[in-house]
Amino acid sequence: MQSLVSASAYHFGSYRIAVEQRGSTTRQVARRPRWSKTVIIKLIKEARRADRELHWSAVCKRRDDLGRAAFAALQPRLFGSWDRALHAAGLDADDINQYRKWTKDTVVTELRARHRESMPLNSGAIQKDDPGLHAARGSAFRHL
Repeated sequence: MQSLVSASAYHFGSYRIAVEQRGSTTRQVARRPRWSKTVIIKLIKEARRADRELHWSAVCKRRDDLGRAAFAALQPRLFGSWDRALHAAGLDADDINQYRKWTKDTVVTELRARHRESMPLNSGAIQKDDPGLHAARGSAFRHL
């Protein structure tokens, strides 16, 4: 409940102070487990075996341990990113992610592949055939 934590910080200066104003200690109200790399990897593997969606937009909406583990995985002391957590669990993040991550190299590779296959390289054709490549093409070369 990030909104509650943020509101506490805004109104009281920190979540800890807000809890203390209530008459409790953070230790008394904290129900979250202490996350470790091992626990997060275990949850990812269990979810994979259960054929659950593991892409970021699916896991961040979950209100279970997997959803909480996904946010915990972002901590620098753990994985620093969800993709790194997936990789640590033996999964390929690119295969799991719903959206492809484009770089200048991947844009060039895709354009070369279209050329080899005699596919049109004009903007309209690319926009129709591969909207993701079209959007990435524009942003990847905007600063050249």
